Amino acid sequence: MTSHAAVVARGMGKPCIAGAQGIKIDVEAGVFTVDGVTVKKGDWISMDGATGTVMLGCVPLTAASANDNVDTVLGWADEVRRLGVRTNADTPEDAIKAREFGAEGIGLCRTEHMFMQEERLPHVRNMIMADTLEEREKHLAKLLPFQREDFDGMFRAMSGLPVTIRLLDPPLHEFLPNYTEVMVELERMRLGGAGCS
Repeated sequence: MTSHAAVVARGMGKPCIAGAQGIKIDVEAGVFTVDGVTVKKGDWISMDGATGTVMLGCVPLTAASANDNVDTVLGWADEVRRLGVRTNADTPEDAIKAREFGAEGIGLCRTEHMFMQEERLPHVRNMIMADTLEEREKHLAKLLPFQREDFDGMFRAMSGLPVTIRLLDPPLHEFLPNYTEVMVELERMRLGGAGCS
C-alpha cells in the first residue's frame, strides 16, 4: 500500500510515512512524542519509507533494489498483461532508473519538479513574483538551459519510447514557503488601491 504523499515525497528523494497513529506533535515546542520517546527539532531520525519504521539517530543507507522474487512475479505478470507500464519521471536520473526497472516510457513528466533543486529554485520564485512580463521572461530564460538539459537526458534514457509532458504548473505552496503571507500582502495591496496582477 502507498499514498499520494508517499509517491510525491519519493519523487523528491525523501522518504514518507503517511500514517503515524501514536504520534503527538507540539509544533510550538518543536518536539514530537511516540510511546514515551520525545524527539526534539534538530535530532536525527532515520525513516524506512517502505516499512514505516522510524529509528533514532543515523543508520547506514542502502540503495533500493528489486529481489529475485519480485522479478519472478513481474515476469509472470508480463506474460499475461495487456497494459504498458510507464513511469512518472521528472529528471534524467529518474528516467534512467525507471528504464532499469522496465518502464516502457514516461506517463507523466511534471516540468515544475525540474526546478526543485537549490540552484534552480530562486529562478522559479523570481519568475513567479515578477512584476512585469519582461522581468518574468528574464527569469524564464535562466531556467531554459536546465530544462533543455533535463529533456535531452530523459529522451535519451527513453530511447524513442513515449514521454508525456505536463507543461509548467508550479504549485505555489511548494515554491513559495511563505505563500499564505504573500497572498495576504497582495490582497492588502489590492484592497488599498495599489492593485496586483
